[in-house]
Amino acid sequence: MKHKIWRLSDFWHPEKADYRRQNLFSIFRAHKLAYTEIKADTGLIYIHLNKSDHLKTQLKVVDRLGRTHHIDLDKTEFIVQEKAELIFHAFKKTS
Repeated sequence: MKHKIWRLSDFWHPEKADYRRQNLFSIFRAHKLAYTEIKADTGLIYIHLNKSDHLKTQLKVVDRLGRTHHIDLDKTEFIVQEKAELIFHAFKKTS
């Protein structure tokens, strides 16, 4: 995997960039494990952890300020998960 998350501070603190990269890999491994082993329990529908060229889809997202962003899904790592009810709301309903 060639995942790079560059920040200006990486030039002065390269160890932090390496830590962030390792943390990202750890998160990816956890999601892949959840997807392959307990997919139904996690509500994971699709994971795209490596850049590809087969999706050929642009996603249009509008942020809170009304700005439009176009995201190339082939160049972006993402996870699609079913929307779930927050645990605190579920507990309130039962009490």
